[in-house]
Amino acid sequence: LVELNADVSRLRKLLKRLKTRLENHPQYRGGYHRLLSIQHEREGDVRLAIEQMHRAVLYAPRHPIYQKRLAALYLAVNQPLAAETHQKRYEMLSNSGGQ
Repeated sequence: LVELNADVSRLRKLLKRLKTRLENHPQYRGGYHRLLSIQHEREGDVRLAIEQMHRAVLYAPRHPIYQKRLAALYLAVNQPLAAETHQKRYEMLSNSGGQ
């Protein structure tokens, strides 16, 4: 538990630094929201993690890993149909070269 708290604390510091740089480098916004998603998941708020991943997808819609993460998050909240949709998108993007 102590290790997890330390990880979340480091993640918060990193996110704070990244947020200040996003105005000049919008291409990093997808990654920023992915990191926020990880933070929320580790804190136990999977629904907020899903919301942040959807924001990441808005900035990088052809990033296959974002779709795979959404599939896993939806499985975690027992939404298999949504998980299946994102898993299929992941497979499609992976086979087409993604980004």
